[in-house]
Amino acid sequence: MKLVHGVGIYDLKDDPSHITNKKIGGKIVWKCPFYDKWKSMMRRCYSERCLQKSPQYRGCSVCEEWHIFSNFMAWMKTQSWEGKQIDKDILVPGNKVYSPETCVFVSRNVNVLLTNSLAKRGKCPVGVRFMVSIKKYTAQMTRYSKITHLGTFDTPEEAHEAYKKERSKYILEVAENLTEDDTSDIERTRQGLIRHVEEGLIFK
Repeated sequence: MKLVHGVGIYDLKDDPSHITNKKIGGKIVWKCPFYDKWKSMMRRCYSERCLQKSPQYRGCSVCEEWHIFSNFMAWMKTQSWEGKQIDKDILVPGNKVYSPETCVFVSRNVNVLLTNSLAKRGKCPVGVRFMVSIKKYTAQMTRYSKITHLGTFDTPEEAHEAYKKERSKYILEVAENLTEDDTSDIERTRQGLIRHVEEGLIFK
């Protein structure tokens, strides 16, 4: 049996009730959402080409139970997954294993909450820019997919503190107002986000 990315077992290959995709004229017009999520998860963890492009996944793995596709599909069917992405970091900070205990389906907006979406600008901390024209530092962050200006400051330290304060407030705000459209497990996701903020993990 050929393994998916050297690890995964697609055990429904000979099951006529399951197909991975549909083609019309050689073009894929539909993909099985369960297989697509499973294969993508395997690729992130075990494809060397993927790891070279996304080194943040080095050291990550998939639990043995989910090496078998039908097990992952059975779990996914119990979740509210439509329109959501699978996340392994929110519930368990620092986690590197995809498993039923550590994963949750969340919207894209929730999935990027714990990522510093604004890259460093030169020597400035994350979320800080130096404005040459006024010789001041500005702080900004992403709120609900839009860049928000947080003010102008004399030092990068002051600007970064403003960024940290407002980013923490924003994540707690999102956590407080989670809905079923945001996550497949509201309470666990909320507690995970709060823990990241309270322990200062979002800035590490």
